[in-house]
Amino acid sequence: MESIRYQLITHRNEPRILICFAHNKAWNERIKKVAGARWSSTHKGWHIPDTAENRLKCKLSVATALPVQETKLLQTRIRLSLNNKNELKCFLEQLVLKKYSQSTLQTYRNEFMQLLQLLGEHRVQDLSAEHLKRYMLYCTLQLGLTENTLHSRLNALKFYFEQVLKREQFFFDIPRPKKQLQLPRFFNQEEVTAIIKAAGNSKHKTMLMLAYASGLRVSEVVQLKVQDIDSKRMCILIRQAKG
Repeated sequence: MESIRYQLITHRNEPRILICFAHNKAWNERIKKVAGARWSSTHKGWHIPDTAENRLKCKLSVATALPVQETKLLQTRIRLSLNNKNELKCFLEQLVLKKYSQSTLQTYRNEFMQLLQLLGEHRVQDLSAEHLKRYMLYCTLQLGLTENTLHSRLNALKFYFEQVLKREQFFFDIPRPKKQLQLPRFFNQEEVTAIIKAAGNSKHKTMLMLAYASGLRVSEVVQLKVQDIDSKRMCILIRQAKG
């Protein structure tokens, strides 16, 4: 088997895994099938998203996949106590091991860090359920956070205390904010047609038509490949779909 080298890089401010090997048509075709794979003229090689799953495939360390990035983030943007930095690291590692999606991981991390920054030198693991109840009141009354943000923040805290610290039923007495019942706003046929016609080129127009007709998310549309479309059965294979 030909020699293949894997290297962690940052390409256009995005963490990636660079895959280096001698010219091989079979390997080129194989790499193209990896979700998010792109060719870099600068690095003269293929690179794929730096995720826990891809690190396992490339036989790279998974435990440091996200904490390494977080360490850099903590040093440049926020100040946390040493204890709370370690707790943030454990929090992120548990999210990776549970194979949460990248978007969920990002959301949980951001919401958890809001509490850590507020704590200063106080240890996050010393907080009681009553402390967290008062904190959620502060987020509701003082910060005026929306219902969706409050749900995300509560979910992040619940994950830390119940999944990392193993404190079951820790949030039993903390009520969840009631979501507002809003009627959806639909575009009529003329509006949909106008949006599609406003697309600048055929590719963008096709993406809009596909998303509208199939009910796909943007992330699902951009990851779609030709081999995922079965024209005979009129079916589309959606990889790593949410829900």
